Amino acid sequence: MTINEIFILLGGTLTLLMALFHTRFYTLFSWGADFKKMTEQNRRIIYTIHIALLLLFFALGAISLFSYQELARAQKFTQIFLLATALFWFWRAVWQLFYFKPSRNRKMKKMIWMHYILTIWFFTLCLLYLIPTGLL
Repeated sequence: MTINEIFILLGGTLTLLMALFHTRFYTLFSWGADFKKMTEQNRRIIYTIHIALLLLFFALGAISLFSYQELARAQKFTQIFLLATALFWFWRAVWQLFYFKPSRNRKMKKMIWMHYILTIWFFTLCLLYLIPTGLL
């Protein structure tokens, strides 16, 4: 097994774990109470976007796990796929770092460790998908 294959398998595993984490959002972040305060349309929009993201994470994770050998060769489409996935995770890491600053949110101050773990998680995912592209 090559190092690129290992990176892609790790990336797929971390992506699937992120999908599983997202399945707990409704409970973890008390969305039920918040959704009651929203209009039905906004509630449906937010929930739809979240379900779509959840399905995307499951798909990216599954593609990574079931096609890791092909992805590791990083030829044409697979290189573009890896690069797009790496850029997504890079964006998510930067977004976590600057948009979800613990100092901006009183609830987050209690969970500052989560902020930094997620930031590291997202940067790790970026590298796991970027390195096999050969563009570094």
